[in-house]
Amino acid sequence: MTAELWQFAALMGVFFVAAVLWLCIIYLPARTMEYSEARRVESRDGDGEAPGSSG
Repeated sequence: MTAELWQFAALMGVFFVAAVLWLCIIYLPARTMEYSEARRVESRDGDGEAPGSSG
């Protein structure tokens, strides 16, 4: 009985680690990139500058 509980606990631990890694490596960077791109487009549209100019 305890062997099955340890296996279940290990499985839950592996799942938790995989979820945290996915969150830190894939989800959050992509979300941050989308946010910064949206802000960049917003500021570029609001300034009225040419798209090629830096600002």
